[in-house]
Amino acid sequence: MNTKILRQIWKLVSELSPKILLDLNDTELVTCLLREMSLRQPLTPDDYHCLKIYLNHRTSLIRDLITVTGY
Repeated sequence: MNTKILRQIWKLVSELSPKILLDLNDTELVTCLLREMSLRQPLTPDDYHCLKIYLNHRTSLIRDLITVTGY
């Protein structure tokens, strides 16, 4: 997974509705982000898999950022 994808996923997190994201459980949150990311940029199967793992390990951080910064 390249840095362009990482920057885009965090940009996506900042653009999506905090209310929607915070109402999702962890699995739904990751699925939502992957779906939105795939709509914005086609992902290779490897990138999709790596991004899924990356997001699964960062759900707490995503929630903290949304809550603290008021995204």
